[in-house]
Amino acid sequence: VTFTVSGGGCTQTTTQNIVVNPTPTASFSSTAPQCTGTGVDFTNTGTSSGVSYLWNFGAGATPATSTDQNPVGVTYSSSGTKTVTLVVTDTLSGCSATASTTININQTPVASFTSTAPQCSSVAIDFTNTGSTGGSWSYSWNFGQGANPAGSSAESPTGIMYSSGGTKTVTLTVSGAGCTQTSTQTIDIGAT
Repeated sequence: VTFTVSGGGCTQTTTQNIVVNPTPTASFSSTAPQCTGTGVDFTNTGTSSGVSYLWNFGAGATPATSTDQNPVGVTYSSSGTKTVTLVVTDTLSGCSATASTTININQTPVASFTSTAPQCSSVAIDFTNTGSTGGSWSYSWNFGQGANPAGSSAESPTGIMYSSGGTKTVTLTVSGAGCTQTSTQTIDIGAT
């Protein structure tokens, strides 16, 4: 850098060398969208050498922050839009860059149920969903061996009959927005 001062016919010039450090690049990708409780992996796609990393994963994240280059398995306890921020800092110059983006976390449903079992094979069994309810969920029931009907997509199916006694394995799968949870129970049906 050269600086010249002139006045009254006189001039003086000074020259000095300065160092301009490069600014690192901050950018990243992730495996989102995911479901609550399912790990999200983050990959640094910016500067990868001579820098430090500081991640902030947003509301409901475990862990909340990280200094890893490529954090893995970050889970969220709540659904919704999350703002994730990465600050990349050059370890020699202190120059830094920041990148932020939003990711979507979908709610994992709860699959649980009760039934009117145990009953005899000649008595209809009713099943009641005690987990996630509402119009955004889909339900898939498998009532086990000898059931009529064998399955259902109703939230709380009723009138299921069994053609034989014994222990029956009943499965309920609740799904929505790419998230699924399954609950399995055994019920006893008495022979008539």
